[in-house]
Amino acid sequence: MARHVIPEVNGPLNDYRESREFVVEHRDYFERAGQAIMSKTMENDRAKATLKEEANGAPAIHPHSSHLPEADPAQPVPSAGE
Repeated sequence: MARHVIPEVNGPLNDYRESREFVVEHRDYFERAGQAIMSKTMENDRAKATLKEEANGAPAIHPHSSHLPEADPAQPVPSAGE
């Protein structure tokens, strides 16, 4: 129990909370950055081919968005080599 209480008392979680709040409030910055990265990546034929090479047909780079459904916990997590 102390491992949960002591951080609250000592305050090191405040920085994490502030960081999370910034990300939540400024999500558009991160989405635009992701779009810019993907746009630049798609200009390169080798990078496009790499993104499409996933064996299971899923994209190689998964988007990080709260708008997507959660992963099914019953399904195994693929390793980087799959």
